Amino acid sequence: MPHIDWNSVEDKEFELIPEGKYTVKIETVDVKSTQKGDEMWVLKMNIEEGNFKNRKLITNLVFNDGGYGNIKKLYSALFGTKLPANCETTDITGEVVNVEVNHNEYNGKTYANVVYASFSSASGQTEGEIFA
Repeated sequence: MPHIDWNSVEDKEFELIPEGKYTVKIETVDVKSTQKGDEMWVLKMNIEEGNFKNRKLITNLVFNDGGYGNIKKLYSALFGTKLPANCETTDITGEVVNVEVNHNEYNGKTYANVVYASFSSASGQTEGEIFA
């Protein structure tokens, strides 16, 4: 087990990602379950450009009545009107989309949060167009 000299470890806080729109690449999708037993995908995304390039964002896609709108928005941003009948993690892993970030407070600390259903095409096409 490594020995750490805690007195030499500098306390650091990451600069909070500002609210706004970001182009992100979906790096990984982990399949989990909610406490209620619904399937949930945990998306780990990398900001692709700007001052916060290579910073990470995480959001969840929950497969239930409350979450289907978020999932549809993501799939529409990627596939337009040609949505697949079944959702697979491989459909979205490695894909690039735009997201909107806002700030939420939890337990007295402010966090960057991906806004529900804020996914949009990073290719410049509008939702409803069929992507090649």
